[in-house]
Amino acid sequence: MPSIRIQPQRLFGARAASAPKSKRIIRAPNVKAKAAQGVGAADPRLKTYTDEFHTPDRTLIRRWIFWSVVGFCLLQGLVFSFFAPYLIELFAVIPAFLALIVIWALPEARNVPTRFMERCFFSLFVVMIIWPNYLAVALPFLPWITLIRLISFPMALVFFVALSQSHAFRKALGGGISATPWLWRFMVLFVLVEVATMPLSPVLPDSLQRFVLSCINWLIVYFVAVYYFRVPGRVTRWAAILCAMAVFLGLIAIVEVHEGHVPWAYHIPSFLKVEDPTVNAVLRGGSRAYTGVYRAQTTFTTSLGYGEFIAVIFPFMLHFMMMPYKPPVRIAAFFASLFMVYAGLLSGSRSATLGALVAFMMTIGAWGVLKWRHERSSLMGAAVVYSYPVAGVLVLAATLLIGRLHRAVWGGGETVSSTLARQTQWHMTWPHVLKNPLGYGVGSAAEILQFRLPSGLLVLDSYFISLLLQFGPVGFIIFFGMMFSAVGAVVAYLYRQPKRDREANFLVPLSISLIVWFTVKSVNAEEGNHPLIFMMMGMISAMLYRSRVDAGGASGRSRSAVTRR
Repeated sequence: MPSIRIQPQRLFGARAASAPKSKRIIRAPNVKAKAAQGVGAADPRLKTYTDEFHTPDRTLIRRWIFWSVVGFCLLQGLVFSFFAPYLIELFAVIPAFLALIVIWALPEARNVPTRFMERCFFSLFVVMIIWPNYLAVALPFLPWITLIRLISFPMALVFFVALSQSHAFRKALGGGISATPWLWRFMVLFVLVEVATMPLSPVLPDSLQRFVLSCINWLIVYFVAVYYFRVPGRVTRWAAILCAMAVFLGLIAIVEVHEGHVPWAYHIPSFLKVEDPTVNAVLRGGSRAYTGVYRAQTTFTTSLGYGEFIAVIFPFMLHFMMMPYKPPVRIAAFFASLFMVYAGLLSGSRSATLGALVAFMMTIGAWGVLKWRHERSSLMGAAVVYSYPVAGVLVLAATLLIGRLHRAVWGGGETVSSTLARQTQWHMTWPHVLKNPLGYGVGSAAEILQFRLPSGLLVLDSYFISLLLQFGPVGFIIFFGMMFSAVGAVVAYLYRQPKRDREANFLVPLSISLIVWFTVKSVNAEEGNHPLIFMMMGMISAMLYRSRVDAGGASGRSRSAVTRR
């Protein structure tokens, strides 16, 4: 068949469609000739994308957007010139929001720097315990540049990048937090409460800074911990390093009590020394009123913070001592536990000795219940369970009747002033809570309560009071709901799971540590140990997810074996 020649003007017409496709000879249209012939609106060809982009409506919208951005920048510059640097935290909100939008818009990637994030997480764990957070670089009108912030902010940035770019990361993280569904729900509610109460704060810039730090050092630490502890063996290593650092701080406490101040008080480089009354008071150290006995605080800001740390880590030492580890490990854990009790006495903190006592009693009780539950033939488990109430009454009677033990746990005449101060603060709290049950915003509790020492220092001695004033009763329930939901998930797992691997047994000291921490927070309002607590909750979620995956894999393998047979 002879070839058919198609004219350019018929190329896009209806008749051209009937020609055989294999015999068409397509020629480029002569644009100049058509322009000379006056071909315009009647041209059947589709218009290009650029012609549509330059329509009058789109041009008007682009102009409105451009001049709106210019006007906003001019307004922000004008406000910044009047109020900076006093409200510099507020001016960082919009750049941070735009940065999050850019991170969210990043394309999917196969390799994301999760290894760097994990290294930052482990470094944060070590630094927050070993390094004093008040040794920082203080630039004029800027927040302190602490070592914790230098590590936690890059970790948070990489976390958001990995969350945006990696499907595998999102899948691993989602699986981990799904093991404790109520925990992450309470976290979301707590963030919403923080945002909702922030406009009510009398110290809005400080509240904004505290909100950002809580999101990074608490919530993101939890999510990174869920991802980090998905690997078997990391929980055991984490617990061993924690106990080793606690012993190291105990040695520092001995030197500190001997010298009457922290060992580095007069050896701080000038660029790390912050000229602040609070920091100067920390470097001078403190002693118990009416006795003059120095109270060790090590790397923490107060002896109460150090005592809280001892109470929180004590269940892990008991775990290494009571579980079937090698004899050298159990012997070392035994002497380390005794040494921690001595360090708690050096701190002069009743929360340390009371927390250690509660941890010991709960560890014995949990061990007996699990032994009796899963090994019915064992007489030891039944003996512990049935004798536990009597032992509890005897221990309580000993703390009330033995003078030295009573002073260590409940305090003596030298602690009357602190006890009366806490009672006074509770009486001052309720009128503020009834006046505004919604709370007064992040970081506003001390400003609202206005309880001062005779020296004029503004103090707050209970985290319960702090939560009630900041977020109201609803925020109080939501915050501790995170902790109790994690403990409840562990109890349910231990009740129905008779056989566990060795690392899953760490769920017991983790739960006990959270309960001990809840007890101690009634007499201590500091937040220095909060990142450690959120790490523990992340460990609980990760280990429960690992146990669920292992159980699913084992059941799948057993079903396959039955099918083959």
